[in-house]
Amino acid sequence: MRRNGTQALALLIYGGLVEVASWIANAKDVSAQFSEGVIALDLLLSGIQAKPPAEQAEGR
Repeated sequence: MRRNGTQALALLIYGGLVEVASWIANAKDVSAQFSEGVIALDLLLSGIQAKPPAEQAEGR
């Protein structure tokens, strides 16, 4: 992940968390909705993990 834009990224993640919390709170099956939210959050965060410097230099 590039270093610039970290504040914007933090705001996007925060906004998503707020929306998911509301989505879960208003669900008929809170447990199932919570599980879906956790899976989605894990997917999101795994996609934006920082790469080690060696991998960044090689363009992976």
